[in-house]
Amino acid sequence: MISIFLRELRENLKWAAVIFGVLLVMVLHELRDPPTMLLFDLPQRYTLWLGPIAGLLMGVVQVLFETRPDNWGFVVHRPVPRAGIFLAKCAAGLLLLYAALALPCLVAVISAARPGRLAIPFQGRMVFPMLADVLNAGCYYFAGMVLTLRKARWLGTRLLPLGVPLASSAIAIMFIAPFWQALLVILIVQAIGAAAAWGVFADNGAAERRVATRFALGAMVYAGAIGMAIGLVGFSQGFTPGGRWQYYQVDRDGNVVLITQTIQHGERGWAFTDPAGRPLPQYDRVDLDDPAYANQFLRFNARLVDRESIPWPITVLYTSAGYRSPMPGLIPLRAVAPAGVRLRFSAVYDIPQRAIDLFDPVTRMPIGLVGPAGFSPPDQPPIERFAGTPLLPFLQGGSHVLAFDSIVYWIELDHRRVRPVFVPQPDDPVFSAAEVGPAIDSKILIATTHRLHLLERSGQLVWSAPLDQDPMRCNFDAALLPANRHLVLRTFSNPGTKPYCNVVSEYSVDGMLLHQVELPRLTDFRSPKKIETMAFGAIFPVAARAICPSWILDEVLDVKTEEFSNFFDEFMWSSAILCAILTLLIARRCGMGWSKTIAWSSANLLLGPAGVATMLALYDWPARERCVACGRSRLAARRDCSHCGAPLASAPQDGREIFEPAEAFGLHGAALPVA
Repeated sequence: MISIFLRELRENLKWAAVIFGVLLVMVLHELRDPPTMLLFDLPQRYTLWLGPIAGLLMGVVQVLFETRPDNWGFVVHRPVPRAGIFLAKCAAGLLLLYAALALPCLVAVISAARPGRLAIPFQGRMVFPMLADVLNAGCYYFAGMVLTLRKARWLGTRLLPLGVPLASSAIAIMFIAPFWQALLVILIVQAIGAAAAWGVFADNGAAERRVATRFALGAMVYAGAIGMAIGLVGFSQGFTPGGRWQYYQVDRDGNVVLITQTIQHGERGWAFTDPAGRPLPQYDRVDLDDPAYANQFLRFNARLVDRESIPWPITVLYTSAGYRSPMPGLIPLRAVAPAGVRLRFSAVYDIPQRAIDLFDPVTRMPIGLVGPAGFSPPDQPPIERFAGTPLLPFLQGGSHVLAFDSIVYWIELDHRRVRPVFVPQPDDPVFSAAEVGPAIDSKILIATTHRLHLLERSGQLVWSAPLDQDPMRCNFDAALLPANRHLVLRTFSNPGTKPYCNVVSEYSVDGMLLHQVELPRLTDFRSPKKIETMAFGAIFPVAARAICPSWILDEVLDVKTEEFSNFFDEFMWSSAILCAILTLLIARRCGMGWSKTIAWSSANLLLGPAGVATMLALYDWPARERCVACGRSRLAARRDCSHCGAPLASAPQDGREIFEPAEAFGLHGAALPVA
């Protein structure tokens, strides 16, 4: 094994050198003038796509030599078990792959950790994105081996095993917040890929003898089939000639307008009505593509949401709460001074230190800290630290309001300070706060568990009103009307919560609730989303329906399973039944026994069309011939006819039987074909 390991290292070192050189050039190019978030930008720009390409390359080139029959015999003729040969090859390949990717990343980390290189404090968690990309390359390494060794058609199912590593990348990047969970997903996917690669290596591309390896290969093919089906459904929507969409807006007088947008033959048009469907004559001939109507409707620039009510995966997709974002450790602050004032430093909120760090933008060296008690030099700790993590870190960068559940501050870093403006009652903590209104004359809107407070920048209370909705079930958008400075609050139900809520409320300058409009849910059966939802239902597996809520599909994949739930379920179940019937026919055509036929039919009833594709990938289409006894089609590889039980007919005698024993002519004396 050691000699095989060393030989693999020696023969594949050149490919590792190519990968190392390419990534090193990219890293050195970024280090010439490194961006502030260097260790988060490098994965997005380079390792995110170079890691998969490098893994595929190493997996393909390492076994490409063995795809020829004569070379395959040379590889496995050694007095070493095939498992040992496979382990030696994988150990050498993964070692070269990880070293080639990790060393340039290490150069970037060492450079970023040096004082004066980045205008942010260095944190150990910054290495997680690049480390995840390096380790994830191993998933593509095993996929490359499977693609190369597996005997299948390139235009058929040969490329489908790429579905598992692609799914691993999507899950680890988009849907997982803690790094340890991403690492666990990568290890599981690598185990599946290694089992499938061992199966095709041990059987010279067939993967037929072992249940575990066939299951692993089936999992890879199934993931690829699901991904391809989703991609085809999404791609097909790009050819939709037109469509119709409806949505609500609030005009600058506080009135709710229902907008119906249509696209026909490349031309856009709009119809404007009130929520009851009555036309609004003042909007005749309004073209929203015309810049003159750019400010026709109110812009809600304040967002109020309880971070504890944000469900997964929204927490990762839209709130920058994952390990690949600087937010869990650092919050870049942009709104730290009055509009038009330029400062000679940059500012970030350091979550572990619970203080605001100030950096010189030229030397990139720290110039001090700002805490609740004021400014501290860089060589001294802050006199007082903040309460913890701001309530909404993903919205903090563009806001002067720094909110915690027990206190709210107004940021004034032009004076190198933060000023407390609001302290809630102990039994009514703050769950969100934001600036509302135009930047030159904004106000502070604070939401506690039971009340809504509007304050001046100085901290003077303008008004306070009860908050009727439950912040654990709703989120809010707010804006000030330009004419009378009334507050308009729009309430939405959180994803996954019922009943549905869409309410527009208007508050006067003294906090009195003037009126409230409850908007019905829009269900437009002429929307192109109806066709997309039905198509998606046809490929969606029944087994996933019980564990995947509709709102996740709607938010992540932008389908309307809740709006068109009946159509979605009907197409899903119809497709599942058709898949079960098709599986039954295919299984009988392939000569499977009744137990295996029932098992596959039941499985594909739950797995859908992707399960049928997986079945076709794992089983060869057998040859058939006409039975001499009953005249029906029979499997050519079986001794007896599955219909009448008759044995294979004896071949006509041609004289060879005089010199050869009967066993040389196949089953029941059937003559072998003459070469």
